[in-house]
Amino acid sequence: MRGRGLLAAKEDLFVVVATVVQVAFLLSRRRPGPWWRVGAAFAVLAFFLGWGFWDDALSGVPRTLLPLALAFNVLAPRTRRGLALLLAGNLTVLSAATVLDVVPCSSDNLPEGVTAEFGAGFYALERSWRRSWRWSSGPASLRLHNPNAEPRRATLEGELISETDRSVTIAAPGARQVVTLPAHRRVSLRFGPFPLPPGDTTVTFDTAEPPWPEPGPGGRALAFSLRQMRLGMTGAGTP
Repeated sequence: MRGRGLLAAKEDLFVVVATVVQVAFLLSRRRPGPWWRVGAAFAVLAFFLGWGFWDDALSGVPRTLLPLALAFNVLAPRTRRGLALLLAGNLTVLSAATVLDVVPCSSDNLPEGVTAEFGAGFYALERSWRRSWRWSSGPASLRLHNPNAEPRRATLEGELISETDRSVTIAAPGARQVVTLPAHRRVSLRFGPFPLPPGDTTVTFDTAEPPWPEPGPGGRALAFSLRQMRLGMTGAGTP
């Protein structure tokens, strides 16, 4: 939730309130049947979610705790008081427009026609409100393509974050940088400038520490997240 502005904080607050209502309802009213057992299990899981989920709650928490939300909506009483309970437990519906506002990776605006292709090790692009990020499963690569006839010099900027303490070594032809990531803390990244000759240039991200297992069914192996990536250009570089 940190540092994203009042509008983004409002979306996160909806998630927090809805999750607290769902968890309190499932754990305070034991009922026989599979819906309660599934919901109660995920209500307990909510207490163990890492900061990576709450750092962008609107994207991470509802996805991970979806069975909790389903069980809550099935079991909530259909009375006048139950209607108020249902509304409180589904406040994230008010953020639906934000969730649907997803822009494909190809629309990222990079200067001078340069394109970026995320290679092995990076997961798909994720977005929430005005933030965008990609998780990696470990060592990963980014291929930049310069379509111009003249070389350039590029600087890669953004943020890195990890659920566990780790170091990430970033390398490109003519440049190398080691970034230390304390757990749960965003670290500003400024890598370069490095030469960007015509054609392809590969930037590698290497980390030796093991990935962190994402909780929940189908959980991914998460090493670090690259957020708000930006690419700056200066004059001619070294071919």
